[in-house]
Amino acid sequence: MTWFKSWLKGANFAAIAAFSGKSDKTIKNTVRCFLKSAPKPKIIPNPNCHLLIDGTWFGNEYCLLVYWDSQLKRVQFWHLVERE
Repeated sequence: MTWFKSWLKGANFAAIAAFSGKSDKTIKNTVRCFLKSAPKPKIIPNPNCHLLIDGTWFGNEYCLLVYWDSQLKRVQFWHLVERE
C-alpha cells in the first residue's frame, strides 16, 4: 500500500490525500485500520536475549515500540501505543 509507506516515510495525511485523490479522513482511517490489525511477530524463546527497545512517534497520536533481539537479529515483539 503506497499510502501507508508514504506515511511511514513522514508524509502527512493532507499530502497523501492530495496525491491520492482521497480525503484526509479516508487516509487516516485506512492507516489506523492497518495499524490495529497488523500481525504480531512470533516470539522465539531466547534465554540469553538482550532486548533493544526503541520507540518511534508518528505525529502525536501513535508511538510504535519495537523489541529487537540483538542475538537473533529479529523483532521479537512490537506494540502500538495510542497517545502518551
